[in-house]
Amino acid sequence: MNLVFDGRDAEPLAVTAPVAAEPVQASVSWNLDAGDGGVYGLFHMDSLEGFSTGSVGAAVSGKEFQAQVGTMLAAGGDTYSLLYTRDGSMYDGFTHQAATSELAEIGARVGASAPGKVGSVHPMWWNEFMGVGGAGNHVALPYTSKQYVTTPPGYRWSFGVGQAPADVPFDGEYEVLYDRDQGRSYEAGKSYGVTLNVGVFAPDIRAGDLGRIEDFAVLCQPVFSDTSGRPGHTGPAVVKAKLTVDGKTFQEQDSPCLQVSGLPAKESAYTLSVDATRKAEVARVSTRVSAEWTFTSASPGNTVALPPLSTLGFAPELTPASTAEAGTTLRVPLVVEGNAARKGVASLTVEASYDGGTTWRKAPVTTENGERAITLDHPASAASVSLRGGLKDTEGNGYEVTVTDAYLLTPHAS
Repeated sequence: MNLVFDGRDAEPLAVTAPVAAEPVQASVSWNLDAGDGGVYGLFHMDSLEGFSTGSVGAAVSGKEFQAQVGTMLAAGGDTYSLLYTRDGSMYDGFTHQAATSELAEIGARVGASAPGKVGSVHPMWWNEFMGVGGAGNHVALPYTSKQYVTTPPGYRWSFGVGQAPADVPFDGEYEVLYDRDQGRSYEAGKSYGVTLNVGVFAPDIRAGDLGRIEDFAVLCQPVFSDTSGRPGHTGPAVVKAKLTVDGKTFQEQDSPCLQVSGLPAKESAYTLSVDATRKAEVARVSTRVSAEWTFTSASPGNTVALPPLSTLGFAPELTPASTAEAGTTLRVPLVVEGNAARKGVASLTVEASYDGGTTWRKAPVTTENGERAITLDHPASAASVSLRGGLKDTEGNGYEVTVTDAYLLTPHAS
């Protein structure tokens, strides 16, 4: 069979927002369900201007083939991420002005714990085969914005954020980066909210990459993740990670993401420790995070198994600068993830420090309607709160974490 492609048959693409907005970037993509996980392709560009598309051959039945046209447009600090899909064939051009009624509105609260920062929100869409995202324009942090997205069936959106110093030309590398989470679907005409780059930052099992097959394991736990499960990365951070097996050092490195091979097949006792520090000029909270996992593991054979790791997160309501008021009481919800969430928690303790970790006070854990929390009475003279906690799951695996300067305290408003 011969196929003839003639560019003169292609038609232009033009997608605009309900209001005047400037293009930030755009994409044209497609995916094919080939029965083996699918294949896909992508064109990425600054805008749709000058880009044309056309279809060749008969349309494919159902959703075996799907094309996508997307564009990101900025109106001040607000962003319109507009995605449209077509089943069966590539677009023969597409011209459309989005209506407000098509869009979901996500109020984005974007923080920074250190002064003099700029940043951008990073929207991304996903379907079962692929994901496409980008970065919005840089604005001074902290700030609030509205993120508008279309809501095609079978698609979900997620949001990340990047932080950079305001006084240095941006070189493409963020000093603080929060990857997108797993995302969710939205409904047109409804309003939602998302908080980005606001503490408490600590390891979160949902943000990591974890698995073992035969004698090989991936043990990757980003240290500065947020309580929604977004992996957090700080470029200038100093990180030390170590894995011991039956009390002997097996691997050490300057990264929280270990890939190890040659592990013993028999059940053995493991300790994974990670320690990370970052300068206050980058972030004034979670200036040091130390975590340690103790667990047992044996070869699962030629199948991928999850090592029994857990994490404990702290999720108070904080300002965009990751602060709360001194001299007040604050409830801090606790987030248990991983093996302890699946198998059950045997023990859980939390302590707080108001002097950077020199002295510690027990913080009793309460449970109400299945939700664990602690309540802290902030001293009027304290400048920060550090937190540490430990848990064991019902299988005897343990986790301990210490977050120095988990959040800051500001004088109580009189």
